[in-house]
Amino acid sequence: MQTSKEIKTISYLSNSSKLDREEIEELLIDTMTNNNKIGIGGVLIYSNDTFFQIIEGHVEDVDRLFTKIELDKRHFNVFKIFDKKVSIKKFKRFSFNYIENNDEKISNELISFLEIEDNFGDETHEMLVGKVKTLIKDSK
Repeated sequence: MQTSKEIKTISYLSNSSKLDREEIEELLIDTMTNNNKIGIGGVLIYSNDTFFQIIEGHVEDVDRLFTKIELDKRHFNVFKIFDKKVSIKKFKRFSFNYIENNDEKISNELISFLEIEDNFGDETHEMLVGKVKTLIKDSK
């Protein structure tokens, strides 16, 4: 039986539609603000016309948000990496990164963050770190 206290994590990759820098920055800031308001934790990374996102929170909130994400015209080819219930929230807040070509400092900080936040305790975490490393490598 599903209760409102259950926590869920969804991660996905997608390609962005043609957005300029200002539109991307506005999207990242709005996403962080709105997700923090409703208690969604996670991270959104934009690099090389690709979005990588992890959203985590109460099951109903995450499902509702992901449905909205799938319908958003600012991106396409939404590929869900995983969708699973977790016992505790790993991301207390929502944050974002906009990785520009050769922005090695941010890239390294992001990888370090994900490697330190080894809270998934299974192959999911390693898969996430691998996907982020690939995304960062492809942006250079």
